[in-house]
Parts: sequence; structure tokens; C-alpha cells
Amino acid sequence: GFYYDAFYGDLGLNDEHFKDIASAADKAVKGKQPFERIEVTREQALELFSDNQFKVSEAAQFVSHQ
Repeated sequence: GFYYDAFYGDLGLNDEHFKDIASAADKAVKGKQPFERIEVTREQALELFSDNQFKVSEAAQFVSHQ
């Protein structure tokens, strides 16, 4: 399976939430949504994920390969 860390603040997740998440994941799989790997510079990653503090923190640690 595919797992992804998520932050929900003070919201606690329960079994009903997990059912909804599983349903959404099943819908995405059945939709055969394409996935594409792209390579970007550190600066591009910081811009791309500027609305996600956790990804910005991770991207800031990478060294640009260009």
C-alpha cells in the first residue's frame, strides 16, 4: 500500500475517518489516475510546496543537483 503522513492539528482520527480515507483511495485507484515522476531543483521544490510547511522543511534539506 501507499502511506502518507498527515497533520490534522487537534482533530483526532477515528475508524469512520479511516473508512472515508479508504473509500477515497479506492476511488482514485479505480480512476487509474496517472502518476509522473519529475525532478526539480531545491528552489523549485520550495516554490512547488510553499503551502505545505512540512514539505518545505523536507525540501529545504536537499541539495540542488543542477
